[in-house]
Amino acid sequence: MPQWAAFFDNKIPGAELPMWTQILGFFGLDEILIVLVYGLYMEWRKATPLNRSLAYIVAMLASISMLLAAVMGHVAGWIMEFGENTPSLIASFRSFAGFGSQDDFVGALVGSHSHEMAVAGMALTAIIAAQHLGYAKATGTAFLVSRIGASMIGLGVIVMTLIYSAGVVSTWAPPTLFESGPSGIPSDDTVTGVLVMGGGVVTLLALANLRTIFHRPVTLAAIWAWILSFATVAVAGFSIEMNSGFFGAGDPQAAGASHDAIFTWFHQDVGLFLLPTIVLVMLVVALFVRQPQTEWIGWAAIVGSRASCTTGC
Repeated sequence: MPQWAAFFDNKIPGAELPMWTQILGFFGLDEILIVLVYGLYMEWRKATPLNRSLAYIVAMLASISMLLAAVMGHVAGWIMEFGENTPSLIASFRSFAGFGSQDDFVGALVGSHSHEMAVAGMALTAIIAAQHLGYAKATGTAFLVSRIGASMIGLGVIVMTLIYSAGVVSTWAPPTLFESGPSGIPSDDTVTGVLVMGGGVVTLLALANLRTIFHRPVTLAAIWAWILSFATVAVAGFSIEMNSGFFGAGDPQAAGASHDAIFTWFHQDVGLFLLPTIVLVMLVVALFVRQPQTEWIGWAAIVGSRASCTTGC
């Protein structure tokens, strides 16, 4: 079979259509990210107060990080389909970087890609939500605390990007914090959980206006979804990592292996994907849907997101 036929995923017979649907979707997302980064850069050149703000800088950093993560994913997909010797430069780089095998290199690429893409996307979501909640117009305590939160997010994005980039150009692994036997929290999880996700909590709560928030259920739903995401990914994740002896960290023979498996599914599908998506959907509803429809939409989202977390827990 000619090599070009590999484009149709001949390694998994019968998967051609779904595979190409996914590939075309990824190319579409690449275009969105490229246009987003370019658009943010062009606006930056105008040097207005809005696009020289901290929130704007964080949005640029998050967008660039997402684009870099997309490149990692494409390289991993290429190697899995064509192998590391097409071209041989890939194998040479893999050996230079210190990875013992193609699978090791692909594993590093996939791991860095997935973690960086998810967290950078959440960072951008948090900044968009902050802008919607009046970040640019905040005064007093709200101004100060929201800037602290945005700084946490921006710093988290920078450090996270450096960590995951280092993970694909070398065999270096981030050190484990609070290590005790098999338990401990990887430092990259600390950066993403505390700085990016925690910074989002700080920023959104600072801008929430708690005196009127219950009269704005759509806004409340967006903030509530973010808090639940932080709780189910960062807080629950840290708890499990500090008790790896019980949960097993993927060991199917561990006493708490079944709970660990549930969390692994839950924190990815619900905490990292569903709940941040609810945040964005609520922002769209707030912009384009008029009262009184927004009220029942917001309360339904609050009840639904809480119910999903109850089910997963």
